[in-house]
Amino acid sequence: GSSSQDAVTALTSHGEYCSKEEASQQMHSKNNFLFQKADRKQRNKVEKGMEIVSYIVEELAAIDAPVTMMYGTMLHELRNGTGQCIIPRVDDKDFDIAVFERHFHVVLGMKDDIMEKFGWQMSDIKMDLLFLQIHPPQQRLGEGFQIDVYGFKCDIRNQLVFFSWDHVALRMQDVLPLSRHKTVPIPTSVADKLQSNNQLQVVPALRRPFNAPCIMKSLYGPGYMQPTEKGNYFLNKRGYLAANEYSICQKDLTALDIQELIHQTSLCQAEEVNVLSPRNFEKWDNIEMQRQKTLKTAAKKRKSMQKKEAETQIDRQKTNDILLKNQKHIDQSHTAMKTKNDINKSNTGIVICVSEQAEVAHAIVFAQAVRDWNLENFNMRIELEIFHDSQLSQFITAILEKFSSAVSVVNMDINSNQAGSETCLVNALSISSLQTVVLEDLKNIWNRKSDILNNFNFINNTNGTSLSSPRHENSCLSSKNPKTIFVPKCSHMDIEVSRFLSQQEDKCLYQRIYSHNEDSDACLDIFASARRLSFTLPAKANSDTMLSDWGEYYFNANRMLLLDRPINWVAFDGGFPSQIIAAKSEDVRTREGDGGKCFHFNSLEGAKMSAQSTPNSLEMLVNTDFVTTADGVHVAMHDGKSFGQYTFEGNVISGTPSVSSMNFDEIRDVLRNPCVPTEIFKSFFMPNKYLRDSKCDKEDCSVPINTIEDFLDSSLPGLVLDLKSSNATYDQGLDIFNTIKAKKTTDDAVQLLMEKISMRYFSFDENGTYRSSEVMPSYLFDRINKGTHPRKIQVFVNTPSIEACHSLAFWMLDKDVIPAGCFVQIDNSYTEKSWKYYSEMINLPFATSNKLPENFRIICDIPRPQNKPGTAIWNDGIIQCVENGYEWIHFPFSPTKANYAMLYNKEIFQSLADQSSIINALEEEKSHYGEKPEFFTYKSHWGATSPFYWKPFEQQWEFNGLVLSQRSVSGSGSLSVVRCVSKILTVMLFLKFEELGLVGMDDQVIGVEPHVSWRQIFTNTAGIDGSTAGDKFLYSNSMWVYVESFVTHVSGKTFKEAIDSYILHPMGLDGHFNEGTEYPPFTARGFVGTNEDLMVIGGTLAALGVSPKSRVQIISEDSTRTMLKDWTSIQKVKASFLSDKTVESMKRFQHEESEFKDSIVDGYGMGLWCVKGWRTNSISGQPVDGWLAMGSSEALLYFDTDAVVVSMAAQQRVKGLELTTAFAKVVRSI
Repeated sequence: GSSSQDAVTALTSHGEYCSKEEASQQMHSKNNFLFQKADRKQRNKVEKGMEIVSYIVEELAAIDAPVTMMYGTMLHELRNGTGQCIIPRVDDKDFDIAVFERHFHVVLGMKDDIMEKFGWQMSDIKMDLLFLQIHPPQQRLGEGFQIDVYGFKCDIRNQLVFFSWDHVALRMQDVLPLSRHKTVPIPTSVADKLQSNNQLQVVPALRRPFNAPCIMKSLYGPGYMQPTEKGNYFLNKRGYLAANEYSICQKDLTALDIQELIHQTSLCQAEEVNVLSPRNFEKWDNIEMQRQKTLKTAAKKRKSMQKKEAETQIDRQKTNDILLKNQKHIDQSHTAMKTKNDINKSNTGIVICVSEQAEVAHAIVFAQAVRDWNLENFNMRIELEIFHDSQLSQFITAILEKFSSAVSVVNMDINSNQAGSETCLVNALSISSLQTVVLEDLKNIWNRKSDILNNFNFINNTNGTSLSSPRHENSCLSSKNPKTIFVPKCSHMDIEVSRFLSQQEDKCLYQRIYSHNEDSDACLDIFASARRLSFTLPAKANSDTMLSDWGEYYFNANRMLLLDRPINWVAFDGGFPSQIIAAKSEDVRTREGDGGKCFHFNSLEGAKMSAQSTPNSLEMLVNTDFVTTADGVHVAMHDGKSFGQYTFEGNVISGTPSVSSMNFDEIRDVLRNPCVPTEIFKSFFMPNKYLRDSKCDKEDCSVPINTIEDFLDSSLPGLVLDLKSSNATYDQGLDIFNTIKAKKTTDDAVQLLMEKISMRYFSFDENGTYRSSEVMPSYLFDRINKGTHPRKIQVFVNTPSIEACHSLAFWMLDKDVIPAGCFVQIDNSYTEKSWKYYSEMINLPFATSNKLPENFRIICDIPRPQNKPGTAIWNDGIIQCVENGYEWIHFPFSPTKANYAMLYNKEIFQSLADQSSIINALEEEKSHYGEKPEFFTYKSHWGATSPFYWKPFEQQWEFNGLVLSQRSVSGSGSLSVVRCVSKILTVMLFLKFEELGLVGMDDQVIGVEPHVSWRQIFTNTAGIDGSTAGDKFLYSNSMWVYVESFVTHVSGKTFKEAIDSYILHPMGLDGHFNEGTEYPPFTARGFVGTNEDLMVIGGTLAALGVSPKSRVQIISEDSTRTMLKDWTSIQKVKASFLSDKTVESMKRFQHEESEFKDSIVDGYGMGLWCVKGWRTNSISGQPVDGWLAMGSSEALLYFDTDAVVVSMAAQQRVKGLELTTAFAKVVRSI
């Protein structure tokens, strides 16, 4: 019932934002009765659709492309949108958004990304009419929730905006400028920080037309605010005429509006459009006649048209008068906008060189900080260029570039005899195209009091003014726009800058500015008095301040480095060794000389170079495509004609349908393997803007097509052949096998060669495109199923998961076929659909006694095909592959070496490698147990470590009473019953299942009445039998008996098989679950393991899910944080917690009540206790949040947010004797 103007006013209050929490609450609110009434399927579609809308808005905001609501969506928002979030009407068929014509193609380019990220597809794409739809797969258009995307054109001559799909024309003054409406949902913590700095305008927002009520009234008539029957809405195609009749359409522009109007008008298409052309009038006439043929006669319509045309002329004159009246404001705004754009294009940034592995963490911190600074300072952009000489792995490079588009990583690939920080710096200055360079020295990052990111505020505010004298000749003082280098004088970098400047022929090209007061002897930071941001680098050289300032950044950096491990390589299309950067200085020499390297898809030359570039510590396979000519010659080639949008001219054979129709002799001199131009390489594979243009761009460097014999005669380590000529009647793999038999004289020689070769079969769709995501072609399935596939041919297949891979491999073994392995295509809906079909065909689960071959390989296959330029697919892919623990990856580049350097300085955790604190604690215990002879023979294993300083052989000890008997302890002979520590592992299994979509923590436990959830069981709020579920805290193991059968039900595996597969083996644990434990239920208390296992468990949780031993992500960071929450407080059961008998028994950790200032345990997470204040001698100097797990007194585990882990495992249970108090003292001493 509010008026339209009131509705708009409620929507446009500045300084507000939509939080993710509020969006969810509004969507699920009981007041949202339509949402409550809808079925779950429709709800899920609406929520997923809004995620996609937010994604589109965020992606386009990165290029300053506005997205506006339109049509019914805008109408619904005017009527009902009173909150800070956009909540769609759940019973609507679509959500309407619109973009400028030039940005419509950008949305279309998101087709593959939307499918990969959200599983929705684009269809009904009308390029000429600027319209497309995004909807769930298998959903018919118009039969469920979907997103309609419209593009509009600007008619500058007539001051109109035109929507081609609906043939709707609106006045430009009512549409533009598109105004910020409501932000996309963002976390409250981020929004609050931005709001406090008055920076909310940096958050991407969905927009609305400038005068939305006017447009809605023009389109739908005067009663547009009154709901009506579906299908009865009046849509006036010529809304620009109706707008002249309504007073609501008179809205003045403010100065800011004019500024934004000028900017958005520049976004209009370059092509001139005349909406008022006779052709458009004719189309409007036809539409009007069809819609109103029963209401108006043709004569009345013509008369009405003439009248409205006259009104349009009058209105056009009024519009011109308004623009002339505001011309002065427009000119002023244009000048201001130009100045702002100049600032944005200031081309200012940090240059850092990574020359040692120890500096990698600092580089990651810089990248995070630059990302956040750019988000908070939207009116200027700072670049970060990270130069290195093969010090960063592909995984770390992907991590760095994923932080922000402002971060560039450049591998200079220089000769080893030129390596070093000084050479890196000089070469970086030679290469960098930044106008203003701030040099930062990672070697001395701890030795300077520095607020590095505040430098940017100062540099931009000086607008090019020197802080001290420019360091060049007087004759250059009049030089325009020299490049500026900011360098700390008290640094070896100053010497290197001098060396660099001395090499320049043009002495006026650069100016050097010292980042301190040149007249002072002290090395002051240039921005010591300009501290405007909340974070600074550590203030002093010793490492104890490392986490105090940028703690979260360094924690994230070290988690990433912990994941950075060697991973074996399957060379995509033969692979591409590291590329050559462009050099501006003759001092930069490449291994291949100034000409650079040429690369060809599937060439033998490229495969050999890939094999040579692979580190010796890694295994490597070459993956190539093979097709067969008419006379049976197998040749290596990509797909014959193109890669994405790039056509291989050398592979186009005019007048012939395919290579397979020609004899090899006919095409030997015609068909060539072409070079990959640098620009294609940049856009599809590597975003390095300094990539050297190789001779591939200047001359013909194509090579002859290689045959299978060429590859067989090479010394390549192994081949995976993608067979592109097989079909139901022709087995290309068998033909290749026969070629090998004919080539080799003995069966042993054939066998040795066939062991190096594996094959992957493909089929083609009706358009001639091969199905890269199909599990296997149907003809191959039929051959295997009938037992006609040759046994000696090892086969690779595609699967959507590791589990599916194992199932299919065992089925193949049962059919007497050797499975080579699987290319696992994660989150690929096509592969999942194909797998669903085949899994039903082979009647899974498939039981077999066969074992997988020793060289069976599970390969992480980055989603393809790649039909459009963009390198994110490779960066996202390698991150996903590494985090999911794969040992093989299908990737264009050698993954290069991983960082195994110690992540923290030893001084930080010096007490973790020192047993003296344990000896001291045991000495104090002697006064309490001295009269018990068992105390002096009581065997205990201790460990003190950190996931970021993982040296287990130096960090664990065995004691007999007070006597240290061994330095390190491991192996099956040192197993202990850890009892309730086992719960941690079982909870991790369930959280892993939740990530896989097999269970929800709030799902009801089957077979239990009344309702009990898994979360209640794992947080001890389920009670003994479920009768008090959710009402109070009661420590109990009884409800854990339901775990075993449920795991088997959802996974198809026994509990032991499942937890081995998903948790124990990936984490690297030596122990196992004992079903016959004397402490049932075994799912809660049955794990038997070593003290090192306890250290690994604690280290994994301290690193938020990453095992320090295997360096694999076991459960996600979000799952780990969920596990560690204080659920006692969240579930509001603190009163019953404090009175619980088990909580009362925690007094065992102290002899005197004064030993702990506060409570010993403060709450319960999932499977472990929350403790605060055990450690106060922390890095930050404040009490540390920690967690405790204990198996009676025989197994104790502590870890905290300082990444400190302490464990103790006793080899036997002695009644009346335990070391809990000694354990607490050891923890508190660190």
